[in-house]
Amino acid sequence: MQTILPSFVISLPCLDLRDHSESERELALQRQLRAEAERPFDLACGPLIRSQLWRLTPHEHVFLLNLHHIVSDGWSMEVLLREIFVVYQAHCSGEPPLLAELPIQYADYVF
Repeated sequence: MQTILPSFVISLPCLDLRDHSESERELALQRQLRAEAERPFDLACGPLIRSQLWRLTPHEHVFLLNLHHIVSDGWSMEVLLREIFVVYQAHCSGEPPLLAELPIQYADYVF
């Protein structure tokens, strides 16, 4: 059974690795990515989606979006990724994102 929350905020912790040497940065990033991938989700309490951002240099960042597989299907992931890129490109150009309203929502066909 699908349960839809009225709303929630996904936190985006930002870890700054700019003070590390390039090799230290790469090791720290790989270690932290692995730790995040291995961290289990709490299906009873959630959230079932997590994000994190690493600042490597003033112009280089790594963004992680980790979703439990129960959260989305393949079609929805394609929509999510496309919309993330639209929002990011709009942000970079200082414009508001233009996202089309979806003709059908996940909740319209899942119960």
